[in-house]
Amino acid sequence: MNDFFSQLYELFGSSYIEGFSNDLFNAGVYTSTGLATLAVTILGVIVFYLLKAQKPLTFRRTVWFIWTLVLCVFCFGIAYALAFSTLDGVYAELNQDLPYSFGNFTGFALINFLWAAVYCFITSLIVQLVCINTHGDVPFPFRKSLK
Repeated sequence: MNDFFSQLYELFGSSYIEGFSNDLFNAGVYTSTGLATLAVTILGVIVFYLLKAQKPLTFRRTVWFIWTLVLCVFCFGIAYALAFSTLDGVYAELNQDLPYSFGNFTGFALINFLWAAVYCFITSLIVQLVCINTHGDVPFPFRKSLK
């Protein structure tokens, strides 16, 4: 599983950083971040559509984009916190200073932000396809509205 998520987070090798990526891989940060991001986005999108079924205000695309942005920002924070705390702990055990900068952790978190947006979009499509009461119009008209 670590191999799968490492490929996603390294953008299939294009954002591989020599020491940083190896440390993230060896510490299992890719898997924990990937699973946390999947859980947050899937649950967040399901909550959105449950609220949408009850509140007409959520029928607007703007609300969906805001909700997705909030989920992505939350996933950004998860990635940054997991990567920083895990690697800080690893290097603290070795009695060494953390050799990575704010930019390394922010870059990793930004990639997680992008993957969270992709997961939200895909989950939205799946929920609209599976559930009848979604009206199929957020984030875009996916099927004939049942209103």
